[in-house]
Amino acid sequence: MIPAALLPGVERTKQSTAQGEAIREECFAAGTVIFRENDADHHDLFILMQGRVAETRQGRLLHEHAASGDFLGELSTLLKIPRPTTMTAVTDCRVYHVGEAQVEDFFRRKPALALRLAEILASRMHAVLVTHVNSTPQMHAMDAI
Repeated sequence: MIPAALLPGVERTKQSTAQGEAIREECFAAGTVIFRENDADHHDLFILMQGRVAETRQGRLLHEHAASGDFLGELSTLLKIPRPTTMTAVTDCRVYHVGEAQVEDFFRRKPALALRLAEILASRMHAVLVTHVNSTPQMHAMDAI
């Protein structure tokens, strides 16, 4: 979860840059797809502020995001790859939408958020390593990477 204090200037406002709107608040009604698996055309980042979002892959539920401050779409944003999952609003949701061209500047201005994202990604990698190392005989931690 990202404390609201890390998002001053974003709360209830829109920030603009010379290239256009960098960060905007958006609302999605329950049942609305925020982005689809395999979409290779958009690499924007979303930060969930209110509501619940289902993350699915090939129609199978992987995770339900419900914490204010959850990042949505970060892998595609950072790696410039097609979306690996679909994100669908389970309830009415409010998100901050950071345009692809503005992500780097956004994290420069909010280094605590960049650190939080790094912690989340490291935690996920740790979970993968623990799962694979513990379930695969004679596998070394670095083999899972």
